[in-house]
Amino acid sequence: MKFNGRSCMLMMLLCAAVSCSRTEDPAPEPPPVVNKGTSSTETDTTAVAGQYHEYKVLAHKTDSAITSSDEPHYVYIDTRTSLRKKLMLFLGGTNTAPKSFTEFSKTAAAMGYHVINVEYSNAVTVRVCEQAEDMECFTRYHDAVIDGGTHSDLVHVTEADGIMNRVIKLLKYLNAQDTTQGWNQFYTGDMLQWPKIVVVGHSQGGDHAAYLAYKYAVDRLVVLCSPNDFSRKYNQPADWCGQPFATSVGKIYGLMHKRDELVPPEEHYAAWKAMRLLDAADTTAADKDSYKGAHALYTDIEPNPSASKYKSKHNAPIIDEAIPTGEKGEHLKQVWKYLLGEEGPSE
Repeated sequence: MKFNGRSCMLMMLLCAAVSCSRTEDPAPEPPPVVNKGTSSTETDTTAVAGQYHEYKVLAHKTDSAITSSDEPHYVYIDTRTSLRKKLMLFLGGTNTAPKSFTEFSKTAAAMGYHVINVEYSNAVTVRVCEQAEDMECFTRYHDAVIDGGTHSDLVHVTEADGIMNRVIKLLKYLNAQDTTQGWNQFYTGDMLQWPKIVVVGHSQGGDHAAYLAYKYAVDRLVVLCSPNDFSRKYNQPADWCGQPFATSVGKIYGLMHKRDELVPPEEHYAAWKAMRLLDAADTTAADKDSYKGAHALYTDIEPNPSASKYKSKHNAPIIDEAIPTGEKGEHLKQVWKYLLGEEGPSE
């Protein structure tokens, strides 16, 4: 069939009309979870209201003087919930990285906390002081890791690499990326606003967390399988554990594993007793629904069978790969919420 010019024009108009009348599929809504950044690139921290945000920030991105930052800090904020205007500062144990504690951190974020899980110099444990003649070895050790500098001959951390500088520089970095998220409420100048900060730590991280609560009046302290500041020479906890804390004992909570294979539970018990954590009551089983009101908890949970057998019970209360699954795991998460300030089960 032959087409003249007029026929071609009519066909073009008809096709255009059909095209204009077609209804396009709507664009899919963006997912509610925002997970930006990697351990090798600088993180975009632009906030969007009503979303869950997870950021990974290498420490040297926040301060070029920081030299040790192979693993990133992990940062969480969930703007889908009512924010508490409180910061949860988490410190992991020896040779761990923030990536091992994501379940606990996400639980805290879902409760309305701003959350930072800080990567820090944690290769040297407090056990370097266990045979020391001078009990001040323990305080010098903590001062060296937290503040950096020349406090101790047993551990060497620069001031830039100290926990304190890393935390402040991370908060300032986050605020510079997005002023709407409220990270600046947790510091003034180069000083942290401790009354707005919940300090949590596991193992070595719990040692440092407890020492921070000893020096500063924090909003809450949660120690997990810690503190481990125990003198084998004198068979007693470090002296500072028994001295008055800047943080009131009513704001201190602990959870240990009854069969901890890395640190003898009796050493945790002795440290908690020195800290007056057992003044009101003895340790309480966290595996039963009767722990409300207790501050010193213990668990006897079995670790996840797929976890590394090395210190798996020591890790079971908190580390991702070791926490149990199913009902036991869900119960443990309720214990976490209680430790972090959410009302626990009825007695």
